[in-house]
Amino acid sequence: MIFGGTMNLRRTAIEGIGDVSWGTRISYLPSSKEDFSVLAHYIAEGLTNNELCVWVYSSGTDSGEIHRHIERHHSNLCQFYEIGQLLLLSTEEWCNNDGIFDESKKYQWLELINQALEKGYEGLRAVIDATEVSESNFQSFFSYQKNTYELLQGFPYLSMCLYDKEKIDFSQYADIIDSHDYNILGENQGLKINKNHRLAEKDKALSFNIKTELFSTLSHELRTPLNVIMSALQLLRRMREEKNEKFNDKKYLEMMQKNCYRLLRLVNNLIDITRIDSDFFELNLKNCNIVEIVENITLLAASYIESKGINIQFDTNTEEKVIACDPEQIERVMLNLLSNAAKSTHEGGNIWVKLLDCGNKVRIMVKDNGTGIPDDKQRLIFEKFQQVSNSFIRQNEGSGIGLPLVKSLIEKHGGKVIFSSAVGRGSKFIIELPCIVIPEPKAYDNIFKTLDCVERTKLEFADIS
Repeated sequence: MIFGGTMNLRRTAIEGIGDVSWGTRISYLPSSKEDFSVLAHYIAEGLTNNELCVWVYSSGTDSGEIHRHIERHHSNLCQFYEIGQLLLLSTEEWCNNDGIFDESKKYQWLELINQALEKGYEGLRAVIDATEVSESNFQSFFSYQKNTYELLQGFPYLSMCLYDKEKIDFSQYADIIDSHDYNILGENQGLKINKNHRLAEKDKALSFNIKTELFSTLSHELRTPLNVIMSALQLLRRMREEKNEKFNDKKYLEMMQKNCYRLLRLVNNLIDITRIDSDFFELNLKNCNIVEIVENITLLAASYIESKGINIQFDTNTEEKVIACDPEQIERVMLNLLSNAAKSTHEGGNIWVKLLDCGNKVRIMVKDNGTGIPDDKQRLIFEKFQQVSNSFIRQNEGSGIGLPLVKSLIEKHGGKVIFSSAVGRGSKFIIELPCIVIPEPKAYDNIFKTLDCVERTKLEFADIS
């Protein structure tokens, strides 16, 4: 299973590098230990992006010092230690025995990636402190590193390797540059970043493939509703020319409206996913009763879902929980998840919506007992313009940007999306949102606008017959 490619970009939080694909390798030769802030920011970004983060430090480094650096970029690190999302390991216990790097220990990295995926993390982000590597043991480390990279090819990981430029010679420095996708050199004037020429060529090929895939997906998504609208218009025109008074045009007008909604939804999603990727999307945060938002949008969607012979239930352990959120975007997220659940659930099936107040966070679950998604396809669902299978596409029209947009909107709120599925048993999505409030004149706003929500519901459920 390949996780790389620009369909699933990861934020590095490194100015001059930006977003990268899984499998990206970065080398870093700082001018001093004060430059640890770059590494700390890189790890803090991984924690925010729901990745398992590992920092392998040398014997000359204090783990407490690393903790303080990371804490400057991400508060409340204790929770990440407690759940095992942040690991600080010494090179002695991890890969180095008396200055020799044990190649048999490369499999520990594979075990960490498997552990990350089993716990629901997106992948692994690592910092490897190799500042103790010198001319004498460079070959031992370089062999260990090369074989580890080959072993992990195709798996979801990012690595950043730290070297001491005073301890290696020019030829060894050249080897480091050649074996990494990006190379960062700390200088008195700041950071100098070089991109490996091999990566530039790879990006060109990926860019071409992505454009081809994008145009193919969009042409299908635009052509299908347009064909329906054109056919309906031709029929209406013919009936008008024949002056057929018995002809009932209501059905065809509704068909055209429904497909206009599909086109409008596609355009809206494309615009917003582009704005989010370009960091031009801003949330309109208000203090709202999240229970009311979720319950009301579930009730609105229920009529569409029940018309397919599917049961839907809503449950909560609290009647009121005020948090800062963008209510329109939360409604949008819920509608997308409910629409997906309805598409994959057969007549007589069930959809459950549950909201739990967990103190410092709110958990919203949307679960169904529908068809489910195969294990080898589950990593695709949050990648833009990806669908599970050709049969899925035929049965349930979709551009492949709904769930990536859901994930991006929730992450914009400081939350995360947890997903699990089994073929024949259904799927479950859990949204976690932090319970924070912002200063406002009122305690909270009742922002639920029935007309707007009705229109958004029609928009999202436009391709459900």
